[in-house]
Amino acid sequence: MEKSTNIDFYMDHLGDFGSYQLRQFLLNLMSAFTAGLHMMVLVTVAAVPEYKCLIPELESESNITNWIVAPKFNNDSCQAINTYNQTVNCEKWIFNETYYGTTRATQWNMICDNRWMGSLAQMSYMFGVFTGSVVLGSLADKLIDESPRWLWGQGRKEEAIKIIQKALKTNNKTMPILLEKEQMVSLNNDEPVKESNQNRSFAASFGYYGISLRTGNLPGNPYFMLFVMAAVEIPSYIFVTLSMDRMGRRFLSSSMMIVGGTALLISAFFPSDPLSQSISTGIVFLGKFCIAGAFAIIYNYTVERFPTVVRNTAIGLGSMFARLAGGFTPLVTLLDSYDARAPAITFALVTLISGVLSTLLPETLNTIMPQTMEDGEEFGKGDTCFTTGCFGRKKKPQPKKKEIPVEESY
Repeated sequence: MEKSTNIDFYMDHLGDFGSYQLRQFLLNLMSAFTAGLHMMVLVTVAAVPEYKCLIPELESESNITNWIVAPKFNNDSCQAINTYNQTVNCEKWIFNETYYGTTRATQWNMICDNRWMGSLAQMSYMFGVFTGSVVLGSLADKLIDESPRWLWGQGRKEEAIKIIQKALKTNNKTMPILLEKEQMVSLNNDEPVKESNQNRSFAASFGYYGISLRTGNLPGNPYFMLFVMAAVEIPSYIFVTLSMDRMGRRFLSSSMMIVGGTALLISAFFPSDPLSQSISTGIVFLGKFCIAGAFAIIYNYTVERFPTVVRNTAIGLGSMFARLAGGFTPLVTLLDSYDARAPAITFALVTLISGVLSTLLPETLNTIMPQTMEDGEEFGKGDTCFTTGCFGRKKKPQPKKKEIPVEESY
């Protein structure tokens, strides 16, 4: 057996996808699946159906023909003209129950001056997800093993070896594992990685939740629209999976964000007639297809871009920024009180700007993943879409093998 203490040497002996990797994958998949069930729950549970003002003088709340609404410049039925030809603020409303029965919005009148209550509920949920990822994340450690690469990079080699031995046993593989006594290089590097990927996480999440949480505003059955909006992610992920190794991470993510942002921007300026709204809905689905794909690429890019010693931290920070973006999204939707197009334009511009700036980040396709902070600092210097081309590298560089004498075995 070749004597080496390179972590890649040990990881290669685990195989590509054995029983151990399958178990870890399914545990992570379970958490992702359950998150998807409740992440969009407020779209229906707190949905705001169409509503009209109830004139106090009317005895029957079902007498729709007697509604007298305020002038057209009002975006909703927050005011009405009473029987004395006076414009008054509405105190009670009648809701369209075609698709919804009772929702949180209809129970607590989260409309007109109380619209902030619905946005606050959505924002609180997102910040709850953010807090839970920080506070409760350690509970998963009892079920999901820590990354051997990260442990190795932190100098906790014995723990990394134990996990590798566990994985070898699960995969019915054996190999003697040798570990040398060597002085660990200090990892306390105060200089951070200069190029940050967090702005892309924020922008992608901003656009993603901006589209998703406004699904109820699309014409047609809101439940069907929510289903289609979620289903469109499946071909997006398939496309990304098949294209990443051909087009590169940088080009694919930046182009999808630019196309997605452009689609959102265009959809905001369609007329309100049924045909135009149908076309606009199709363009919104295209935007969701692109932004969801870009969102998925960013996680893969973060893993490949940052060195092992800070990789988990980088992923955690990216997730944190994504949750922050999701928390601010409901507040942006309140801009439609001033202009119905304002939220879509805001989401589109943030996504477009991030997509353009992403072209300045280095490509990670067919590159050796950085292990130390020094590797991370040197990674991709001078590599932008304008200096090395937008498409990924064709050849994968081979890592240099180091022969290190082994003094102690486990």
